[in-house]
Parts: sequence; C-alpha cells; structure tokens
Amino acid sequence: MAPRCPFLGESGQVTAAITHFQRLVDATRDRLGPDHPATLSARHNLAVWRGEAGDAAGAVDAR
Repeated sequence: MAPRCPFLGESGQVTAAITHFQRLVDATRDRLGPDHPATLSARHNLAVWRGEAGDAAGAVDAR
C-alpha cells in the first residue's frame, strides 16, 4: 500500500497531497491498470485527502 504522504497532507499541505496522489493515480492506472492494488491504494489516498480538504464529492469520485 502506498504511503499516505504524511510529509505533505499531515503537515498541512493538503493541496500538495491531492496533486501528488492525482498524479500517482494517473500514472499507476496508465501503467498497471485500473484494478491493480497500487492504483486502488492511490485512489484511496486521493479520496482521503480530498475529504480532508472538504471536497466530499471529489472524495467519492476518487474512490
């Protein structure tokens, strides 16, 4: 499972964490496929940080 990127999101840089995980989702999906565990983990983390940012709809979409 990919780390939650604590050096970004947990240090208050939620927007940077969202950007990081969106790029990771795109890269893993393109290279490994949408159902690969790494892609699913990245999507989970993206949803977590979107939720932390108050974007409930974006969090649901990311999952």
